[in-house]
Amino acid sequence: MSWYVIQCKPNQARRALRNLGNQGYSVWCPVKVIKRVVRRQVNIGEELLFPGYLFVQLDPGSANWRRLNSTRGVAKVVSFNGTPLPVPNEVIAALQQQLSQYGSPSPLFKPGDNVRVTEGCFRDLEFVVHAVTSDDRIMVFLQLLNKYQSLELSPNQLVAC
Repeated sequence: MSWYVIQCKPNQARRALRNLGNQGYSVWCPVKVIKRVVRRQVNIGEELLFPGYLFVQLDPGSANWRRLNSTRGVAKVVSFNGTPLPVPNEVIAALQQQLSQYGSPSPLFKPGDNVRVTEGCFRDLEFVVHAVTSDDRIMVFLQLLNKYQSLELSPNQLVAC
């Protein structure tokens, strides 16, 4: 059994994943968990690691390439010189291991990021992130009267610059 890359039609990766799974194929769509600020609320969601592409595992000798290409949501099997080339199993295993290690979402802001405040008395001022607390509060430094003061803000009050 080898892994092959499937290119999906625009915005139809989940449809292709569902239809290939219904046909009995072993399909893998790598996703990463992310945090986003939407309408001043922090949302946790999933984002495709390779937008528009899936991996399907099948036996190359008995593979029905036309059946794969005609599946709803699938644009084509990625091929070189007309023949689909398998992705090495080591690459797939490394990707799966890396994604399992980083299952939790990465923070919205990291120390050193430039941010701008979107509301409150510090609106439209730019700061540099100093730290991110365990409860996702963002600590920035404010220079006031030749002294640095620590200021703690919510992530929904900030945007990246």
